[in-house]
Amino acid sequence: MDYKELKCYMELSPFEVQFELTNIAGNFHDRTLLNAGRGNPNWIATTPRQAFLLLVILLWKKLNVTVNMFILIFMLKKRE
Repeated sequence: MDYKELKCYMELSPFEVQFELTNIAGNFHDRTLLNAGRGNPNWIATTPRQAFLLLVILLWKKLNVTVNMFILIFMLKKRE
């Protein structure tokens, strides 16, 4: 493959490159192709999910303390 032919491939989109490569490969119905896809391979990453959940719980508790404090202050001022 010379530079001129390679430059033609560099101007293609990823989908066009895939189409060209399957054309170069020829008949692929008798072979298994790897479908890499575009999905997120870390959809089951539990550590970041647990860290996010702990952050949500911490903020929820902080919010409840703050709201309860404001309610207490409001009720004390209302009594005066």
